[in-house]
Amino acid sequence: MKLGEVVKITGLSKRTIYFYIEEHFLSPEVNPSNGYYIFSEEDVERLKMLQQLRKADFSIKDIHAILKHPTSAYIYIQKQIDTLKREQELLAKK
Repeated sequence: MKLGEVVKITGLSKRTIYFYIEEHFLSPEVNPSNGYYIFSEEDVERLKMLQQLRKADFSIKDIHAILKHPTSAYIYIQKQIDTLKREQELLAKK
C-alpha cells in the first residue's frame, strides 16, 4: 500500500513514518519504477505498535532495545512504570 494510505490508517504523519524508516524500525519495499515505498500489512502493524509505545512515553532507544530483544520487554515496561509512578508522585506533591 502507498504512504498516503498508511497515513490514513495509522494517523501518523509522513514525517514520522520516514523517521521510523530512517531508524530502521521498518523496511518497506521500494517500487523500482518510481522509488516510492510500498508498505505491507506487517509494516502497518509495526507502525501501530510503535505508535502505542511512543504514546506510553517509551524512548526511541528503549524501543530499539525491546524490538532487538523482545524477551526483555518486561524490563523496559517495568522501568517505564517506575518512571511514570515517580512523575505521578511529583505531580501530586505540586
